[in-house]
Amino acid sequence: MKPSRGGGACALVVGALVALCGSAAARADVSTIQESTAIGGASTGYAALTVPRPMRPLNEDQPTYGFSGGGGFLGIVLRAEQSLPRSTQHPQFELLRLGPSNGDGAVFSGVSDGSGSGSSTLPAGAYRLYLITADQGQVALDFPTLPAGELTLAPAVLTPFWAGALPTLPWSTALTTVFGRADEVVSQGLVFERVIVRHPAVGQRLEMCSYYGSTDQHAGSSAYTNGCPGGTSTFSGTATSTGDIGEFSLTFVNSPGRFGVGGNLSVPLVALDQPGALETYGMWMSYDQPPGSSSAGGGSSGSMGGPPGGSAGSSVIDTGPTGTSKRDHRPVMGDLSVSARTVRVRGRRAIVGLRCSKRAACSGTVRILGWTPRSRFVLRPGQQRNVRLTIFRARAKRLTQRRRVRVVLEVRSRLPNGISQQRTPVILLSAPKPR
Repeated sequence: MKPSRGGGACALVVGALVALCGSAAARADVSTIQESTAIGGASTGYAALTVPRPMRPLNEDQPTYGFSGGGGFLGIVLRAEQSLPRSTQHPQFELLRLGPSNGDGAVFSGVSDGSGSGSSTLPAGAYRLYLITADQGQVALDFPTLPAGELTLAPAVLTPFWAGALPTLPWSTALTTVFGRADEVVSQGLVFERVIVRHPAVGQRLEMCSYYGSTDQHAGSSAYTNGCPGGTSTFSGTATSTGDIGEFSLTFVNSPGRFGVGGNLSVPLVALDQPGALETYGMWMSYDQPPGSSSAGGGSSGSMGGPPGGSAGSSVIDTGPTGTSKRDHRPVMGDLSVSARTVRVRGRRAIVGLRCSKRAACSGTVRILGWTPRSRFVLRPGQQRNVRLTIFRARAKRLTQRRRVRVVLEVRSRLPNGISQQRTPVILLSAPKPR
């Protein structure tokens, strides 16, 4: 998808959010969320919305949903206008389709409420309902506990957005395809990457890299190559059959910055099979415009327009709350990374890969809802490891027959300044993959 630029005249925000100068106009006629609420359009942006009572969208208020259209990426974020007291975190609910098309692949659903209690509650108040779409699309939500009624919205304020295939970089070779793209997120937002190798040759190796800021530029023509020089290798895997291989990554951005996505795919010197087809996709989205600009009303989603090739956005699920204390009002960051297209299942074991940011220590629990007990984990800053879950004996055989399961991740990260951040829980819906 080609980047496009929006016009207008106002202001908004990333890791620390600022309000829009267009918000007052946008709130002149604000709708209330209904039992059946949908938002659709061809551009990424938001409509103002009122939530009349506290909601628990991962519990009794959990909606059923439907996706239509959207191109390579489609989803919604229901995000509070105001951040939490003494914090830059906004309570929000996310529902994001991660597969290349509707009905194909995982769906991410999560709540960040800053309580650290696992209550996953969105307070009543003024909200924005974001549509995140790469093409004409719609997301429909049906909340089982709200009064009967229907509401259909379209984005009234457009926000910076870019999505499309990741370019092949000039330092690729006959045996290795190197791909990646860098871009800016100008406020709090999302970065997404999806890489799939269709019908790979046995021995083909896929690696995904993470770069932040200008580290990819310092790496030059070695960026995204084998070992991710100057950056972090977030995933690597070698095809042992001709079954598809690949990963997705989702980054919840807490502070403005330069992020990218990318990696490399190599073939063995002697390939016994035809090399597989590489499919790449990246998306950068900001919740607000940079200060001094706007895209209210009709228009195109703004592009951040970073140079091709550059930092590779890693597989990061941020812990969400960027909190500050009464004595320290600087924005802080802490993130946890989950990178997987599927939950890997081997006998009675299920495997979930986790990685903690270099900026924080992470601890918490992970489980497959209804299939495994909780497993606790503690990760040092920058540590990466697989968490192994033991499937209940009576259900082990049936798990590999399930098309979707819920992986519940309850995470706490602790920053060097002692501030704790909480995102509880994160639910990842994914198809299990036998191994």
